Amino acid sequence: MEREEKINKIIDYGYRRRRLNVFGSLGLPRPMEVSVLKTLEFSKDGSMGISNIAKSLKLTLPNVSRAVKQMEKEGKVERFAGKADLRSTIVKITDYGREYVKESIAAFTDFMYKAIDRLSEKDIDAYLKVSEKLYLAYNEELESRKKK
Repeated sequence: MEREEKINKIIDYGYRRRRLNVFGSLGLPRPMEVSVLKTLEFSKDGSMGISNIAKSLKLTLPNVSRAVKQMEKEGKVERFAGKADLRSTIVKITDYGREYVKESIAAFTDFMYKAIDRLSEKDIDAYLKVSEKLYLAYNEELESRKKK
Protein backbone atom coordinates (compact mmCIF):
# COMPACT_ATOMS: atom_id res chain seq x y z
CA MET A 1 0.00 0.00 0.00
CA GLU A 2 1.37 3.41 -0.96
CA ARG A 3 1.84 6.22 1.59
CA GLU A 4 -1.08 8.25 0.23
CA GLU A 5 -3.39 5.23 0.51
CA LYS A 6 -2.24 4.67 4.10
CA ILE A 7 -2.90 8.31 5.03
CA ASN A 8 -6.36 8.11 3.45
CA LYS A 9 -7.02 4.94 5.44
CA ILE A 10 -6.03 6.69 8.71
CA ILE A 11 -8.42 9.54 7.87
CA ASP A 12 -11.16 7.08 6.98
CA TYR A 13 -10.75 5.22 10.28
CA GLY A 14 -11.18 8.54 12.08
CA TYR A 15 -14.48 9.12 10.29
CA ARG A 16 -15.57 5.54 10.89
CA ARG A 17 -14.91 5.87 14.64
CA ARG A 18 -17.11 8.98 14.75
CA ARG A 19 -19.87 7.23 12.79
CA LEU A 20 -19.91 4.44 15.37
CA ASN A 21 -21.52 7.01 17.65
CA VAL A 22 -20.29 5.22 20.76
CA PHE A 23 -21.76 7.86 23.05
CA GLY A 24 -25.21 7.74 21.46
CA SER A 25 -25.19 3.95 21.20
CA LEU A 26 -24.41 3.66 24.91
CA GLY A 27 -26.97 6.33 25.83
CA LEU A 28 -24.21 8.65 27.00
CA PRO A 29 -24.04 12.43 26.66
CA ARG A 30 -22.16 14.08 23.83
CA PRO A 31 -18.52 14.80 24.67
CA MET A 32 -19.21 18.55 24.72
CA GLU A 33 -21.86 18.08 27.39
CA VAL A 34 -19.41 16.12 29.54
CA SER A 35 -16.78 18.82 28.96
CA VAL A 36 -19.17 21.56 30.11
CA LEU A 37 -20.20 19.61 33.20
CA LYS A 38 -16.58 18.75 34.09
CA THR A 39 -15.59 22.41 33.62
CA LEU A 40 -18.31 23.43 36.05
CA GLU A 41 -17.31 20.69 38.50
CA PHE A 42 -13.73 21.92 38.55
CA SER A 43 -14.67 25.57 39.01
CA LYS A 44 -14.37 27.08 42.46
CA ASP A 45 -18.05 26.88 43.40
CA GLY A 46 -19.50 24.74 40.62
CA SER A 47 -20.57 27.75 38.61
CA MET A 48 -19.12 29.81 35.79
CA GLY A 49 -20.14 32.39 33.23
CA ILE A 50 -21.30 30.88 29.96
CA SER A 51 -18.76 32.90 27.98
CA ASN A 52 -15.95 31.68 30.26
CA ILE A 53 -17.05 28.09 29.71
CA ALA A 54 -16.89 28.64 25.95
CA LYS A 55 -13.44 30.25 26.21
CA SER A 56 -12.04 27.56 28.47
CA LEU A 57 -13.26 24.78 26.17
CA LYS A 58 -12.40 26.69 22.97
CA LEU A 59 -15.97 26.32 21.75
CA THR A 60 -18.33 28.86 20.26
CA LEU A 61 -20.71 30.70 22.56
CA PRO A 62 -23.82 29.60 20.56
CA ASN A 63 -22.81 25.92 20.80
CA VAL A 64 -22.26 26.15 24.55
CA SER A 65 -25.49 28.12 25.00
CA ARG A 66 -27.49 25.45 23.15
CA ALA A 67 -25.91 22.67 25.20
CA VAL A 68 -26.51 24.53 28.46
CA LYS A 69 -30.14 25.22 27.52
CA GLN A 70 -30.71 21.50 26.90
CA MET A 71 -28.89 20.49 30.09
CA GLU A 72 -31.00 22.96 32.05
CA LYS A 73 -34.19 21.31 30.71
CA GLU A 74 -32.78 17.97 31.88
CA GLY A 75 -31.94 19.31 35.35
CA LYS A 76 -28.15 18.96 35.01
CA VAL A 77 -27.45 22.69 35.36
CA GLU A 78 -29.15 25.86 36.51
CA ARG A 79 -28.83 29.22 34.75
CA PHE A 80 -29.19 32.65 36.31
CA ALA A 81 -28.19 36.24 35.68
CA GLY A 82 -24.80 37.38 36.94
CA LYS A 83 -24.74 39.54 40.07
CA ALA A 84 -22.26 42.10 38.76
CA ASP A 85 -23.66 42.18 35.21
CA LEU A 86 -27.27 41.15 34.77
CA ARG A 87 -26.64 40.65 31.04
CA SER A 88 -24.21 37.79 31.74
CA THR A 89 -25.44 34.24 32.26
CA ILE A 90 -24.03 32.13 35.06
CA VAL A 91 -24.34 28.35 34.87
CA LYS A 92 -24.20 26.12 37.93
CA ILE A 93 -23.98 22.34 37.97
CA THR A 94 -26.71 20.60 39.97
CA ASP A 95 -26.27 17.57 42.21
CA TYR A 96 -28.01 15.56 39.49
CA GLY A 97 -25.51 16.95 36.94
CA ARG A 98 -22.59 15.86 39.13
CA GLU A 99 -23.98 12.35 39.51
CA TYR A 100 -24.89 12.16 35.81
CA VAL A 101 -21.40 13.07 34.60
CA LYS A 102 -19.82 10.68 37.12
CA GLU A 103 -22.00 7.78 35.95
CA SER A 104 -21.49 8.68 32.28
CA ILE A 105 -17.72 8.71 32.59
CA ALA A 106 -17.81 5.41 34.48
CA ALA A 107 -19.96 3.81 31.75
CA PHE A 108 -17.69 5.11 28.97
CA THR A 109 -14.57 3.99 30.85
CA ASP A 110 -16.08 0.52 31.32
CA PHE A 111 -16.85 0.32 27.59
CA MET A 112 -13.33 1.43 26.65
CA TYR A 113 -11.65 -1.02 29.04
CA LYS A 114 -13.66 -3.91 27.64
CA ALA A 115 -12.99 -2.90 24.03
CA ILE A 116 -9.27 -2.26 24.56
CA ASP A 117 -8.91 -5.45 26.60
CA ARG A 118 -9.49 -7.32 23.32
CA LEU A 119 -6.09 -6.07 22.09
CA SER A 120 -2.75 -7.66 22.91
CA GLU A 121 -0.20 -5.81 25.06
CA LYS A 122 1.91 -5.40 21.93
CA ASP A 123 -1.00 -3.81 20.06
CA ILE A 124 -1.78 -1.49 22.99
CA ASP A 125 1.87 -0.39 23.22
CA ALA A 126 2.01 0.22 19.46
CA TYR A 127 -1.25 2.19 19.55
CA LEU A 128 -0.01 4.37 22.40
CA LYS A 129 3.27 5.07 20.65
CA VAL A 130 1.65 5.99 17.35
CA SER A 131 -1.18 7.97 19.01
CA GLU A 132 1.31 10.13 20.88
CA LYS A 133 3.31 10.77 17.71
CA LEU A 134 0.16 11.61 15.75
CA TYR A 135 -1.05 13.95 18.51
CA LEU A 136 2.28 15.79 18.42
CA ALA A 137 2.14 15.93 14.62
CA TYR A 138 -1.38 17.41 14.76
CA ASN A 139 -0.16 20.10 17.16
CA GLU A 140 2.89 20.87 15.04
CA GLU A 141 0.74 21.21 11.93
CA LEU A 142 -1.74 23.46 13.72
CA GLU A 143 1.08 25.65 15.01
CA SER A 144 2.65 25.90 11.56
CA ARG A 145 -0.72 27.02 10.14
CA LYS A 146 -1.09 29.72 12.81
CA LYS A 147 2.20 31.26 11.72
CA LYS A 148 1.04 31.69 8.12
